[in-house]
Amino acid sequence: MSRLETLMLSVEAVTYLVNLSVAVSFVCGVGLLAVHASRRGSAPLRHGVMVWTLALILFSPAAVWVAQQNGLALVRLTISSAANTQRASQNYTSVTMTSPPKALTLALSQRARGPAEQSPPRKIPRP
Repeated sequence: MSRLETLMLSVEAVTYLVNLSVAVSFVCGVGLLAVHASRRGSAPLRHGVMVWTLALILFSPAAVWVAQQNGLALVRLTISSAANTQRASQNYTSVTMTSPPKALTLALSQRARGPAEQSPPRKIPRP
């Protein structure tokens, strides 16, 4: 087993992390919108909204884990079997480029010239 394979996470772990990031982003967004909507309100109200948002963010890892264990998930990830992966890799064709495109050749030739040989930058008139 290679060292890279030991660092790979399982599909369940990756699904959990993706769902957790989506849930936390949603809670943060709703909390910030609520604080923005209550900007004319009192400071204790805004502070309370931010504290509840923080509490929900801290509670979300457990909530996402329980939801994922019960089959509820915002994002579902599936991994194809090895046979499908091998068939898909056989469908790829290789492309070889015989000569570089003209734009690339022009850019490389301009870069090869020194700073004194390059054309001066165009001046754009200000309104």
